[in-house]
Amino acid sequence: MLKLKQLLKESFERKFGEPLATLDGVMKDYQLGKLYTDKDKPPFKTEKQISESIPKRFTGYFDNVNDNVSRLEKNVKQLIFDLGKENLKKESSEVATMYKKYIMEFKVKMKNFERKYRD
Repeated sequence: MLKLKQLLKESFERKFGEPLATLDGVMKDYQLGKLYTDKDKPPFKTEKQISESIPKRFTGYFDNVNDNVSRLEKNVKQLIFDLGKENLKKESSEVATMYKKYIMEFKVKMKNFERKYRD
């Protein structure tokens, strides 16, 4: 366990002549977001976060994929509807199952991927 003196030395850098930090002052700084702890996100991106993000030039790909998935989704829904109208319930149900299993799953995973790596 670290000694209190070491903790204060690491946490509070002060210049000569400045008053010592008080509990009230530290709490106020913490509430205003001026003081960062290990639990908080750092005030800047770390090297790991920078290397994990995808370059800006790929944003067009995300938009393009999202547009194409929307068009595919619309066409598949229309196909399901039309199959049902023609009394092809079994086929309509089969396509609906594939839609839920593959297209919806892809959409969710793509959205999570995009959230994780897109700025």
